[in-house]
Amino acid sequence: MKYLSLVSLSLLTACPDPKPQDPVDTSTPVEEPEPLVFESPASCQDCHPVQYEEWQGSAMHAASSPTFAAFELAMNRITNGAFAHGSGTPNENFCSGCHIPNAVLGDELAPFDTVENLTPSIEQANVESLVGVNCHFCHSVTDLDTTHSIAGDGLGTSKVLVHQPEEPMQGAYATGFSPHGAEENPMFATSNFCGTCHDVRSPKPDVVTGEPFLRVEETFTEWQESDWATGGGSSPMEEPVTCQDCHMSNYPNGLPGSRPVMAVTTIPGVPEREHANHNFTAVSVALHQDPAIPQEDGFDTDGDGVIETQAHRREAMLQAACTMVVGSGSTKKLVNSSTHVHLALDITNVGAGHDVPSGFSQEREMWVELTVTDDSGAVLYRSGYLEDVAHPNTGELAPDGLLHDEDLLHRSYNIDPDTLGGEISAGPDADQRPNGVNLGLVYFNNDFEYIDPNTGETSIVLTPFHANHVNNDRAIRAFETRQALYDIPIDLSSIEGNVHVQARLLFRAFPPKFLRLLNHHAPHLVTEEMVDANTIVEMATTTFTIRNLSSL
Repeated sequence: MKYLSLVSLSLLTACPDPKPQDPVDTSTPVEEPEPLVFESPASCQDCHPVQYEEWQGSAMHAASSPTFAAFELAMNRITNGAFAHGSGTPNENFCSGCHIPNAVLGDELAPFDTVENLTPSIEQANVESLVGVNCHFCHSVTDLDTTHSIAGDGLGTSKVLVHQPEEPMQGAYATGFSPHGAEENPMFATSNFCGTCHDVRSPKPDVVTGEPFLRVEETFTEWQESDWATGGGSSPMEEPVTCQDCHMSNYPNGLPGSRPVMAVTTIPGVPEREHANHNFTAVSVALHQDPAIPQEDGFDTDGDGVIETQAHRREAMLQAACTMVVGSGSTKKLVNSSTHVHLALDITNVGAGHDVPSGFSQEREMWVELTVTDDSGAVLYRSGYLEDVAHPNTGELAPDGLLHDEDLLHRSYNIDPDTLGGEISAGPDADQRPNGVNLGLVYFNNDFEYIDPNTGETSIVLTPFHANHVNNDRAIRAFETRQALYDIPIDLSSIEGNVHVQARLLFRAFPPKFLRLLNHHAPHLVTEEMVDANTIVEMATTTFTIRNLSSL
């Protein structure tokens, strides 16, 4: 497998080739739907203060973030507005439809004109609509219209959601106490409701699978194909576990689906019932500082032992996802004939309801940081390491002492930030396992690939519009154990004492290079401070000592 010299922005898109779009046919007027009007989340606060507070700090509220806006702007620039409102392409409102849905359904975004006139969508929307995925948007959904999805299965786009804002609120419970009316809708307890935005499909054939689309994100599909969806096999539960059972419950501080029983409204006389946690805890937290999206630190817990802050809930969920242990075949002692240290790390996805990493797994970073030292502290080998350097283009004129904002060294990028063209080559920590050498970075992010139809040669590309296949095999499936092997050459004469191994399984939501690219396109939206806030979480760690008997 080689690296292809192309462009560099990989994340969530389902876009066509970066060329001018065909003119939109306006000969037959298309009847536009009436704009929808949604209630402000603040109007829910008085009666539902707990749910409001939980949602307020969640990634759902932060979906209308500057990071999203800068990304959408960059993608529109390199695809001639394919994602913009009024573009007439299959990808119109593709990003904004899930991130600022009220603005899309309320017809608040400016129709696409030219790339030169593009502005971030969050700067076009009404202030009232910049609330991300909010209360009334979800609780006004009455049904799914699957005909709006590529495969007719209701997945991959918010366009399948049927909204009736004037109808009684929809939810998992019916009640006669609500002043606005509330109807029980079984759909709210299903994972299908989440799959509308959490499977992302590009309308372009995959030459390997034969499907008429590329699977850019397949979190719902990963769950659907796992034992979590059935409650059988390796699942520790005796019944199906849904998305809501993990992301709207006490999990991982309790079993999936465990929820406190409490009053869900301040209206007198309403009976207590299970409370669906509206923190929507997952792997992301807001990178920008916004008082409206509280992210304060601390280890305070509520009466049910649920960690209250977003950062610590995220950390707990990531640490519940995987285990890592030393596997069989690892070197236990060094003798006079030793030339290598052999290491095997068994990494198992025990607690995620889908693959890890999931979501836009071409950008999510999960890797093994391995450090091998001797008694003197001398480093014998390392991989998955970061180096603190300056980033003057984004205002960091000297190394700042942080590693959160540094890129992994497995690939080197020479990218033109304006054209997004450039060269990609192997870096000093490149994974050498495809060549039969068990050295280099062990990482689990997936890749976009281009397979040459004439030669069959596979190249890694960094945007789906250059891909004809999405390799989703690097991520670890639910309940799968993946073994990371290392064969580290050693020189016994230079080793002092015993050998010590530390392995850490680490996660980060975005590569810093991606965020700095967004900074180039929208420096007022994505800042160096936001790159610094893209913190690394230690998911699992293991240490052990190899006895050195060579001198005895």
